[in-house]
Amino acid sequence: MNLAVLKVEPERKRILLSERQYYRIIEKQKQEELKKKLKETKEPARVNLGDILNKELSKLKELTELEEE
Repeated sequence: MNLAVLKVEPERKRILLSERQYYRIIEKQKQEELKKKLKETKEPARVNLGDILNKELSKLKELTELEEE
């Protein structure tokens, strides 16, 4: 189990931990790394709507083929 330390209270001998916060921190770090990589390329990410639709249609086709079997 992965946990983030939120608060330490030595006088009360308590440590406040959070699993949810740990994963939020990890996700934030991944987003920052992605932003950094995008800045290094200095070229905006280009998204083609046709490519997105083709990927989604192929997923749908695979699902319908699995259901038919």
